Amino acid sequence: MLAAGAELDVFSFLSERPLTGQQLADQLGGDVRALTVLLDGLTALDMLIKKGDRYEAPPEIAELLTETGAQSLLASMLHQANCLRRWVQLAKVVQTGQPAERAPSIRGAAGDQAAFIGAMHSISQAAAGFEKTELIRRDAFMNSVIRAEKMIKTDNG
Repeated sequence: MLAAGAELDVFSFLSERPLTGQQLADQLGGDVRALTVLLDGLTALDMLIKKGDRYEAPPEIAELLTETGAQSLLASMLHQANCLRRWVQLAKVVQTGQPAERAPSIRGAAGDQAAFIGAMHSISQAAAGFEKTELIRRDAFMNSVIRAEKMIKTDNG
C-alpha cells in the first residue's frame, strides 16, 4: 500500500489540502472505489488522517514522502517499489530459469530512472554524513533531474 501511495503521489496531493476520495481520483485520473480502498488502508497504517470523508497527509509523513520534503525518502521508496516488482517474480525465475520481466512503473521508464538516481544520491549522501542543508540541495537536484527527464520525454514524443 505504501508503495502504491508513493507511486500515485497521494502524499503530495494530500499534504497541500485535505481531499475526498473523489476529488483525489479526479486529480489522478483514477478509479474512486479502488483509490478509496487504498486511502483507507493508508489511514489504517497511520500514514494518512481521515476526517469525515476527507483525507490528509500528516506533516511528518509529508516530510518523508513528498518530493519537497526536507527529509524526503520518496525516491528511495519508488526505487524499492521497482525492485519489489521484480522480486515477486522469484518463484517463476527459479522455475523457468528466465530473468524477471522488466516493466516500467506507472511513472514510466524515465520516472523509474529518476527514482534510481535519487535513491542512490540519498544513500551516498547519508553515507557521507551530509547535513540537512545538503539534503535540501539534494531535493533541488532531484527536481532538476525530474524536470530534465520530462523535457527529454516531451522532446522525444
